[in-house]
Formats: sequence, structure tokens, C-alpha cells
Amino acid sequence: MKNDGLMIYFCGEEQCESGISTGPSVHPHYILHVVLSGKGIIQKGADIYHLEQGDIFLTCPEELTYYEADIYEPWHYAWVAFGGQQVRKLLPNTYFIENPRFSVTEELASYFFHIRQILSAFRSRDCQQLSMVGNLLSLLSPAIKRAKEEPLPTKEGYVELAKEYMRNNYSYDVRIHEVADYLQIDRSYLYRLFMELEGISPRQYLVRYRLELAKAMLESGKYRVREICYSCGFSDIPSFETYFREQEEISPEEYMWTHKH
Repeated sequence: MKNDGLMIYFCGEEQCESGISTGPSVHPHYILHVVLSGKGIIQKGADIYHLEQGDIFLTCPEELTYYEADIYEPWHYAWVAFGGQQVRKLLPNTYFIENPRFSVTEELASYFFHIRQILSAFRSRDCQQLSMVGNLLSLLSPAIKRAKEEPLPTKEGYVELAKEYMRNNYSYDVRIHEVADYLQIDRSYLYRLFMELEGISPRQYLVRYRLELAKAMLESGKYRVREICYSCGFSDIPSFETYFREQEEISPEEYMWTHKH
């Protein structure tokens, strides 16, 4: 479970009561806070930061920190404690080096998606560390500074980045607007790029990719149709079978029996 480069130690979320406070106290890890709703303050030393929905905040090891929920709109926030050798290389390239607060108000859906994935993986029996680290990096990515000389991606570059994102997250409930948020472009523009360069929509690409993975799993003969359905990111068996029949003109079960190794 350990990752020498980056390691998640714990995470959680809390809907605070009006005016409740915690600390001052210190922690041994870096802690990334994501305000899901409401308001509150975090005090680091003599500095006080007023936070609200869409704000993320980083505290560092051994920093004396005080938390207080707003009286009228107490916050609901989530946190991820992390560390590892890679952190020392990563953080200097983020805006956190200048200010511990960073706003992601235009990327809320994507941010909430990744924090939920971390919480879900942490609560699972096997505590999927690699999944959590991947989602943590996605959380940190908006705060990473873009080099001044770095050009924006080309049309082809945007499509490749979108395809890479979908290939990395196909097993989750990926929404196309989340892919667009990740790329920081409009959803309709992403759609036009895919239609121009791929001849299909982003959604069609995602479904086809999931179906190719499903076919490989069916051919192996090691998995049940139900297991394949959910492993490949389909929400339920009827929709999986419908998509499969549309592409292959036979059911997943028939495909398994005629193609398994």
C-alpha cells in the first residue's frame, strides 16, 4: 500500500455545527482541505483565511492551525492528509507556495468528483492507494503553475488529453462535462473537436473504449458478465447489454462463449 513518491495517510469529511472550532493544533502531514459548502476560517499562525465553497486550503506539517465554522453557514468540508518524497518536488511548482488558499469555483464538479473518489477508496476494505494517489494528483493539478512559455494544447492535443483522462477513469461514473472541466475548455468545444477529429462524440469514444475492455475480459473467461459490467464503468447490466448488442450484434454471454480462450 505504500508509495515512496506520494502517500495518503487518512482522509475524511465533516458537516460542522454552527461556530464549532478545533485547535490550535499541529499535524505531522500535509493536509489538503476542500470546502464543499458553507463557510469557515482557518488560522495559521497570525494569518486568518476566510474560506467558502470552492476553496481549497493546504496546511503543512507542524504548522499550528485553528479551524472555526461560520455561525450562520457552517461549512461542510473534506480533507486529505498526505506526504512522501515526491511532495517536496511537487509543491514548489504550485500556487500553494505563494498562498495556502486556492479557489476552484469554476471546476467544482470535477473537484468534488475526485474528493469523493478518494473518500470511497479510503473507506473500502483494501484501501486502494494507487486510486487515491491518482485522484489526489487530479485535485492538485489546477494549482500547478503553467510555465509562461508553455503553449495551449492543439486541437489534437486536447483530444488526446481527453482520451487519456477517460482511459484512466473509465471504471468510474465519468461525465463528459468533467472531462471538459479537467481540460479547462467548454463542453461543446470538446464535442466539436471529437466530431472533427474522431468522427464520434466524446461519449461514444468512452462507451467504445469500455466495450473493448469488456470484450477482452469476456474473452479471458475469468469473469462473470455482472463483474465485467461494473468493472468497465457501466451503470447497470441492461445498459451494458444494450450497448454491447448495438456494437457486436450479439449479447455479452454469446460473445463470451464464442470467443473465450
